[in-house]
Amino acid sequence: MFGAADRGTGMLENRQMNEKLNDNAFNIRDQDFGLNMDLMTYSMYTLGRKDPEALLNYTTLTNHANRTLQTFFQHFVAHGLSTTGGGWVYQKVDDRSMEALGRAVDANGTIIPDYVYPVVNTDRAIMATVSNRIQVLYMNPVATYLSTAILIWLIGTVVVIVCLQRKYTSSMFRNVELIADVLVLVAGSENFLKLAQREGVMLKKDGDIKTKLGWFKGRDGSVRWGIEVVGGQNAVEWVDAPKQ
Repeated sequence: MFGAADRGTGMLENRQMNEKLNDNAFNIRDQDFGLNMDLMTYSMYTLGRKDPEALLNYTTLTNHANRTLQTFFQHFVAHGLSTTGGGWVYQKVDDRSMEALGRAVDANGTIIPDYVYPVVNTDRAIMATVSNRIQVLYMNPVATYLSTAILIWLIGTVVVIVCLQRKYTSSMFRNVELIADVLVLVAGSENFLKLAQREGVMLKKDGDIKTKLGWFKGRDGSVRWGIEVVGGQNAVEWVDAPKQ
């Protein structure tokens, strides 16, 4: 790779290099711009946006040279690469060619004792692990138990209220939420209105007076639903709820 630029030159008897101009295998020539360079130099020249002065900077020249050599080496490694035949850099799987070599020696020619060449015996089966990240809500145990207890207490309270409401308000067929709803209940209760007019606020202290919420028949014979006094003079007739 490093001698690529010298492939198109010849050696004369006086030891001077003479370029073969008819060989363009590893040389890039451009007579219009006066370019005559090898492939790696032209690659660095192109990375510098074809600015000759850019390569005069040491940092720029080093970066472009490193990138060029890395790219060339990647192509060199990938050329002819296969799992069965290996390649120019990697050995093939279960390669035994190193066993035919002699014993290794150091730079002085001395045999290196007990040196074992590596044998590529790769297991073709692999283990793979697939994971998936999830979000887990973590709560303090005390807070969890406290929240659960509060929910249970609220549910129990709702159940008790519903049961009591069914027991004590089963006779009501409409909600009493406003003052107008109360007036509707007592609007046609003549005995109750007379008693309230006569007794005033002292009515609530008299324990002998009883009232009832239900269906009764008034003096005019009409049946209505409301609050009326139980017993006493001119007592009303309490009747069952009409079917319609």
